[in-house]
Amino acid sequence: MTDSYIRRSLRQIKIQTSGLQQKYIPVLLSDSKGSFIKREVTNLDELKIETADAAIYIWLGAESIEQLVHKAVISLFLRISKDPNSIECKIGIRQLAKKDDKSNSWYINVDKTLKSYDLPSAHEIILNPEKNWKRLTHDVIDKTWKNRWIEIALSKSTLNYMEVNNLNFKKPNFCWSSVRDHIRDVSKGIIKSRILTGTYKTQSITNRFDETKSAECKLCMVGPEDYKHFLVKCESLNCVRKIHHNRLKSLLEDNHIPYCSMINSDEDLLEFLIDCSRNNLITVSQQRDLERICKDWIYALHAKRAQLLENK
Repeated sequence: MTDSYIRRSLRQIKIQTSGLQQKYIPVLLSDSKGSFIKREVTNLDELKIETADAAIYIWLGAESIEQLVHKAVISLFLRISKDPNSIECKIGIRQLAKKDDKSNSWYINVDKTLKSYDLPSAHEIILNPEKNWKRLTHDVIDKTWKNRWIEIALSKSTLNYMEVNNLNFKKPNFCWSSVRDHIRDVSKGIIKSRILTGTYKTQSITNRFDETKSAECKLCMVGPEDYKHFLVKCESLNCVRKIHHNRLKSLLEDNHIPYCSMINSDEDLLEFLIDCSRNNLITVSQQRDLERICKDWIYALHAKRAQLLENK
């Protein structure tokens, strides 16, 4: 899909998007589609620029610009096809019948877009306007992009602990949607989001990009500092960890949830801390309270780690 095609389409339609996307669409068209929205989200929420594209869209529950443009273009085409007596519809029928795929016609580009999703051709749609094409086309487009992001996310080792299968466009990951409207909680949400998207830099991650840097934990000097070590095992952080571990056990007990039914190992605890929405045993209301403890746990360890490293 060429930029000129997108530009012509946007001149004819008004895309209803979130404030962030709506604000930056004009600039986006002169840049690469995916990387632009990624940079804006990165700057907004202080994620690292190395964040995988799939992580951004799943974390925000956002539709990609290309996805939004495709849906809007097809919606415009469907509105045109609903009025067979209009000049636009007659032009469309003629161009779809006479022009080939090499044409730069807007209608031919719409046809290519439909075919890219294995949808009925533009010619078939314009000759059968009475069908409910909008629901069909939008559902297929959303499903295609959802599967694309999930497939990419599952291939990224940095996203092993993020729940990706429940991707819901327009609904952010619970880690972010549960953030309350004050600075302290936003700070906790940012640190948790970096862990969730695999961009919080521990020694192990630093070593992955620069082999001259040791992967060994600088606090306890026992083994590589990966997320499991940082969040669950590092003895230098035990005093902080114990406080929040007791809070977690107490909350589970108050909700009559056996601790061992959810957490049987360090790996289980790590998964729970990073994304408790992966667990199907807890309700939405319980999840909110548990997520708050997980954010507090991670942020407290982050603050203590920074303090200890500064004093070394």
